Amino acid sequence: MVRISRKISIVLLSIYHVIMILLLIILPLIQYEFQVPNRIGTTAGIRDFGFSGNYLFSTEGSNGLCVYDISNPLVPTYINKDTTPNTASGIVISGSYAYIVDGSTLKIFNISNPYSLNYLGQASLSGTGKNIVINGNFVFIAADLNGLDIINVTDPANPSFVNNIAVPNRANEVKILGNHLYISCYGGGLRIYEISDPINPTEVGSWTQTPCVYSTAIKDSIAYVGNTNGLTILDVSIPGAPQVISEINMIYSIKMEIKDNILIVLAGGLVLIDVMNPYFPVKIAYSQSGTFDNFKAYNHRLYIGSGLFPVLYVLDILPFQILRILFPIIMIISLITVNGLLIYKYKFRKKPKILAEKLKSEKKEKDELIKLDEGKYSQVKNEPNIYRGGIIKGGEYIFKVKVENDTDYNITDVNVKILSYPKESLNLLGDEIRIISKIEKGGFISPSFSFRPNIDCIQGNIHSLVTYIDEVNQPHIINVKPHEIKMVCGLLKPKKVDISKFRKVAIDLLNFEKTGEDIQFPYNVNLLFEKLKVLLPEQNFEIITEPEEKLVNNRFIGTFLGFAEGKYSKKEVGIKITLTGSINEENCVGKIEGFCEEPAMLIPLINEFSQLMEEKIDEPLDCTRVLRLVRKKEVPWTNIEELISEFNWDASHAQKVLDSLVEQKILTRKIKTYEKGIRYYFPGLIKD
Repeated sequence: MVRISRKISIVLLSIYHVIMILLLIILPLIQYEFQVPNRIGTTAGIRDFGFSGNYLFSTEGSNGLCVYDISNPLVPTYINKDTTPNTASGIVISGSYAYIVDGSTLKIFNISNPYSLNYLGQASLSGTGKNIVINGNFVFIAADLNGLDIINVTDPANPSFVNNIAVPNRANEVKILGNHLYISCYGGGLRIYEISDPINPTEVGSWTQTPCVYSTAIKDSIAYVGNTNGLTILDVSIPGAPQVISEINMIYSIKMEIKDNILIVLAGGLVLIDVMNPYFPVKIAYSQSGTFDNFKAYNHRLYIGSGLFPVLYVLDILPFQILRILFPIIMIISLITVNGLLIYKYKFRKKPKILAEKLKSEKKEKDELIKLDEGKYSQVKNEPNIYRGGIIKGGEYIFKVKVENDTDYNITDVNVKILSYPKESLNLLGDEIRIISKIEKGGFISPSFSFRPNIDCIQGNIHSLVTYIDEVNQPHIINVKPHEIKMVCGLLKPKKVDISKFRKVAIDLLNFEKTGEDIQFPYNVNLLFEKLKVLLPEQNFEIITEPEEKLVNNRFIGTFLGFAEGKYSKKEVGIKITLTGSINEENCVGKIEGFCEEPAMLIPLINEFSQLMEEKIDEPLDCTRVLRLVRKKEVPWTNIEELISEFNWDASHAQKVLDSLVEQKILTRKIKTYEKGIRYYFPGLIKD
């Protein structure tokens, strides 16, 4: 049995951490320069590529449409050609058909037998075609100065020109993702069109920060835009408002394509960029050798052509795809190894004591004695306190993690990291980690993370992790309790409608879904009714007419009607709340009914409102009115004079309400005074 002293084990663990940190810093910065090994002669310069099975179809100018057998993918073999297109450039293949841009003509071939190509028919274009894509029975062609041409190819033997869309300056390239078409314009930026009606596309957005756009690659609502400044990465999840999320400066990028999570860019030479995290793209390889004009990725290989010389290059990109996943593997190995060393707790034995068991026993103790180098002992607390929470603010969901150092020593190298979040409803803005060099004893930090909702209903958990180094240079990991989000109301905005429309929705339901539930509340019905007059507008609902209230056989019946719409989908949402109960009893029944155009919003809406009514009713009514006033004025403070003026309270009652808010830790009393007296701040409610 080998025993290692505490000091030696600490040194070894520190060395290990230094090595792993250096690897994680250095490896992403290493760019591998590669040579394109496979060079095959062709009949002429290659303009574009198409693929079908084991065959490569290339457009080679005056040599027309050429066919290569790529059964051996690294050594293509020429087998056939058709010179019908004598200025062949762009090509796209769909099924058994090849669609070729030949100058100002679209020509169509049946390629079901690559050894015997069959020319079918053609259609004239408005100008010289440069690039082509297909969507269903329509092809879209970037026609340079003439904009965008649309051709109906329902009958491949008789294609017909159906429309031309003018774009600013010149259309270089066209790409399609879902129901949206993206046009790269030289002088007009990136133009985005909605093509649910393919004959009459509708422009829904644009990005013109850099007007000269050569090429664009699209994947998962992320657009990689090649322009004169290099590479710009946009979030196009909301096509009408593209947002820049990162940039890479390089020689102007004239063509790009994405394969898995590797972005291939033609910018002087070839550049391979890891875009697994598009917020932090990393160059992993490049090549300056060869004369490259165009390329296309197919089955883990990159086929590269030259428009001037009869050369075809073939590059196997599988090693780079493996390299792409190397960094997270290193991170996982690092965490496993560190945990393994901690489990052995600085001593290698046949029967090591598991760290988890030790931590469990330490939780039962208030303090722990740690021997310092001077031979003294100091009592320290186990670990810092962690708090977390979130709020909708300025159209974003702000998630905060507060690290409160109530230990008896300073902590360093504090990392707060987002591990996961509901990506189907939120987009993380910025980095997923915050690094704080030091938190002194008794101090705290509250790093925040901003998320942008992309739908009108957020459900899920934000998982986060806090790590730090203690005074004896030992690492600690704290798994923060998951932060659960169930939110609809914060993503709505009030919408005014008249009572007749609301009744039509409530009675006929139109295209709405309806549900509701009865909830028992241990509160007087009159109190809850008054409370809802404040709560409903706070949750972004417009109250439709005055709330209805009546007495029937000494039982109070009150009804609220509220209406709103989603900030993103514009789908309408209605809510009806009915309260019934005896005016002399401390309990009542509330019925909540929802009407939502988007069915996925309905159950979360009912649940959220039920929970809000149960939680918020415990707050004094006057306190709620103060909070509402502060939100309405969009200032983070208030004072006695404002409350007296707004609510006609006397000074003693206003002071009582403010003191109550201070006791609840909703409000902080500032010592600083000004001409009107003491200010009361609402920390975190509105930015100061």
